[in-house]
Amino acid sequence: MRNPNTDILDVLERSDMIQFNGEYARPEYLFVPEEDAPSHPDDVVLELSMESAEEDFTLAELENAKPLGEGAYLLENRGLLRCLSSFILH
Repeated sequence: MRNPNTDILDVLERSDMIQFNGEYARPEYLFVPEEDAPSHPDDVVLELSMESAEEDFTLAELENAKPLGEGAYLLENRGLLRCLSSFILH
């Protein structure tokens, strides 16, 4: 069972904005599969369009992210992803 306070997929679902390696973006696409629904590790679950690039994230990348606290996650070989809500932004 996922922990809604630390599981990156649950935190992403509640986010208003994402910061990835210092750039801010709103998710262009976000798909959070149900826990008991069939899914594949290579499924793209998050797409971001930023000023410098477009980034896609797979289910495996996000599930293997290391939580750092306060909505921040370290993605192996990718960098730092932070989930921000309007509460934090104000």
